[in-house]
Amino acid sequence: APAELTIGGASASLVASVVNTVPIADLYCYFYAAEVPSGTTADIVLTVGGTNSWHYGVFRVGGADFSLSDSDTNTGSGATITLTALTIPTNGAGIASWVNATSGTACTWTGGTESYDGSVAAAYRVAAAIITTVGTNTITADGATANQAIAGIAFRPTYKLAAAQGSYAVNGQAVNLLSGRKLA
Repeated sequence: APAELTIGGASASLVASVVNTVPIADLYCYFYAAEVPSGTTADIVLTVGGTNSWHYGVFRVGGADFSLSDSDTNTGSGATITLTALTIPTNGAGIASWVNATSGTACTWTGGTESYDGSVAAAYRVAAAIITTVGTNTITADGATANQAIAGIAFRPTYKLAAAQGSYAVNGQAVNLLSGRKLA
């Protein structure tokens, strides 16, 4: 695992991980999360050791509680691999990440919407998907031709707005809500 990871100066914490150790520990999926106070850009600083090939996927998640609501992992060596119980809460979302020990076959997702798919160092294939279906999900990555690993995480929202148009005080500050709607 990376020794240190910061995003915009904020320390990131390891929130989920899986390692496929068959035949050797060579496939890793790590999820780190950091609450970055503001802005649309930030330096991502990662400290790693060894000579491994690394791929980094970066997702910006707004309005989420970074103490995850759920996570699920799996390893295997067949053509498909499945997360069987990733639960997405109401108004939440999830991310799944997949790595395969060969680079040639594209990944096809069931239960998630592909975010990216590509080869790394001409030796591995990586892909990620976004999951928004509320409830317990089965997410499948198909396309492996060798050992693989998959990990998924789910975020719950930090707040829920249900208010009518009008004037309010929020944390001691006067605010005017020009329009409002109930979020399911």
